[in-house]
Amino acid sequence: MNPAGAARTEGWRVAVSVRGRELAVGAPTGPTLLALVESIQPEAGEFEVTPAMENAARVGILRSDLRAVLTPEKTVPGLVLYDTETGASYRVTRVRDEPADVAVRLTTQVSAPMPAP
Repeated sequence: MNPAGAARTEGWRVAVSVRGRELAVGAPTGPTLLALVESIQPEAGEFEVTPAMENAARVGILRSDLRAVLTPEKTVPGLVLYDTETGASYRVTRVRDEPADVAVRLTTQVSAPMPAP
């Protein structure tokens, strides 16, 4: 890895340590990794917000962390990530994995945890 990539990776690790979420991969008890999760909020008037967009989030995971638990072929739409603290789930709808970026960015559909009976 070149010095610029190492600096971006270190910056990502600092951001995740401050505001990251622990997500389990594939099942609530699956392997875990740290990710940055942000709601997708379109600019006012940018375009019409549909119900599917109201529960959307962008999940960013450091590529090396993701590859430690999943092969690229398994990082696909339909994969579900589970928040270990809140119980929310994130179903991947789009994968953006650009070689020049240190992170893989996932567009997801968020489901709130089921309330206890």
